[in-house]
Amino acid sequence: MRNSFYESGENAAVYPVLNGKISVDYAVLGGSLCAAMTAYYLAEKGKSVALIAEDIVGGGDTGLLMPRADVSAFCYKKSRDALKELEKTGSGFKERGLFLFSDLARHEKRLRMFADAVDGEFYTPEEACEKFSFDVLCGVYAEHGSSVFSPVKTAKYLAGVVSLSGGAVFEKTPIMDIRNIGGYLISSPAGELYADKIADCREILFDKREYGIIPYVCCSFDVDEIEGIYENCSLSDCYKKSLSFCFYNDRVYACVAVSPLFSLSSLYSLYKGQWICDIFGKMVFYRKIHKPTALFITYGKVLSGGEPVIKEIDKNFYASLCPYENGSVSAVMAAHEFIKLF
Repeated sequence: MRNSFYESGENAAVYPVLNGKISVDYAVLGGSLCAAMTAYYLAEKGKSVALIAEDIVGGGDTGLLMPRADVSAFCYKKSRDALKELEKTGSGFKERGLFLFSDLARHEKRLRMFADAVDGEFYTPEEACEKFSFDVLCGVYAEHGSSVFSPVKTAKYLAGVVSLSGGAVFEKTPIMDIRNIGGYLISSPAGELYADKIADCREILFDKREYGIIPYVCCSFDVDEIEGIYENCSLSDCYKKSLSFCFYNDRVYACVAVSPLFSLSSLYSLYKGQWICDIFGKMVFYRKIHKPTALFITYGKVLSGGEPVIKEIDKNFYASLCPYENGSVSAVMAAHEFIKLF
C-alpha cells in the first residue's frame, strides 16, 4: 500500500538541494503540478526562475491526483484551455471524450445544464442505453471533454524544461523562513535564495477550515485482460453514484467520495473484502481486476465552482489553493493566474 497512485520509481529526487546563495527574479515554491506549470510558463517567457520543492517535484498531493483532466461546467472556457495547455506539455497525454451519467432521476436537470455548458449532447435513457450499451437513466457526452495522462510525469517533465531553459530546480529543500528585504530572502538549511517575486503553491498559507473538505478512498488496479476496453468504451471517465474512475496504461484508477466520516475506518480495514467487490462491480468496462496495487485515504479540497484560489500575501507574493477534484485542470488555471499577476 502506497501513499500515491504512482510507481515508486517516479518518486526519486533528481535535482540538488539549495546550497549557497543565488538570486532570481521569480521563486516558485512547491513541487506540485501547479508549481511546475507556473515555473514552466515563467521560463517560457525568458524569466529568471527557481523552482523549490520541499520534497520532490511531482510529490505530495500531485501523487494523489487521478490520471485525468476534465472540462468543468462552472468554467468551461478556462478548463478547455487548460486541457489544450496540458496537451502541449504532458508526457503520454491522450484526449478522450467525457461521459457523465446517472441512474438517479433527480440528476437529469443538472446533467442537461452541464450539457449546455460544455457544448455536449444530452442523452435520454433510451438514447444512452442504445449508444453506450449499459443500463443508465440519462447522461451527457462531450466529444472534447477529457484527457488521460500522468500528473506526476508531467510535473517532472515541466521541471526538466525549466532546468534546460536555464532555470534552477531544487528538491529536498525545506523552507525555513521568508523575509521581505525589498525583495524576498528565502532561507533553507543549506542555502539562501533571493527573489523579486514569489508564487507559493504549497497551500500552507491558507486556513483550510474555510473550505469544504471531503474524504476520498482512492484505488488503482492492474487489469490483465483489457482487450476491447477502448473499443467498447471510447470514454476516459465515467461517473455512477459516488464512484469515478478512468483507464490509463493498462490500469484502472478509481476514487470514491466517502460520507460520513465515521465510515472511513471500516472502509479502510475492509478494502480486501466485499466493499471493493461491491463498488467496482458497478464498473462495466473491464473483464477482470485484482486486489488494489494502491489504496489510500485522502482529504480533498472542494472549492466553490471548482476553481483555484489565488491570495495576495504581500505586494509581490501570491499563494494558490487548488481543489482535489479535477486538480490537474485547476493547477493549470492557477499557473495562468500567477502569470497574469506577475
